[in-house]
Amino acid sequence: MKNKLKRLSYFCLILGLLAQSGCNESHQNLTSDKVDSSTIESRATYQLTFKAVMDDTVATGVHLTKFVGVTHKNPGVFWLPGGFSSEGLRLIAERGNQNTAISELGDAVISSDAEFVIIGQAAIWHPKNLSNSSQYSHTFQISKNHPYLSLASMIGPSPDWFVGIHDELLLQDDQFIPSANYILYAYTAGTKNKNPHIKIARITDPAISGIVYGTLTLTKL
Repeated sequence: MKNKLKRLSYFCLILGLLAQSGCNESHQNLTSDKVDSSTIESRATYQLTFKAVMDDTVATGVHLTKFVGVTHKNPGVFWLPGGFSSEGLRLIAERGNQNTAISELGDAVISSDAEFVIIGQAAIWHPKNLSNSSQYSHTFQISKNHPYLSLASMIGPSPDWFVGIHDELLLQDDQFIPSANYILYAYTAGTKNKNPHIKIARITDPAISGIVYGTLTLTKL
């Protein structure tokens, strides 16, 4: 009965998110209810700053869509180069759509492979696009039981390109690292007009491979 109530509560929360119910940001993380006092003491809170830093070779209309992230127990839960895209990652990379990825990662929470699903609430735009923000900040929690972080965001407009990080371990010597910085390059999800799909890979076209689309900074609070 407890598992059924847990699953029902989770799906009610998913339906609320998809309906854009207006929950404040502090309640945007999805987590399992398997929490004890030792887990709480082994958590950390980070501020994530997602920033667009595109150069003049990139059109000012280019943006990075709302991201989806997850904290997880072992590598490989969300995406990795050389693997195949899930349907959720495909929809992020092709359309900037979060919903299916949120559902997939929510299933990983239920199975205890993941702990928190992190849902970005704003796109970020080319720094020269003065009508829109080029930076977005978000806080999230992570625990020593699920110390890896992965996330993805579409490069829009594009066929199936995205930026992100995967399987980043935020523990060192059993302590949470104080900060981390990541440079975000373009990957292809291997899905658009590909039948069958091909593997996820960093884009190697010389005109694109060196472009920095954004940066991601983590600061432990």
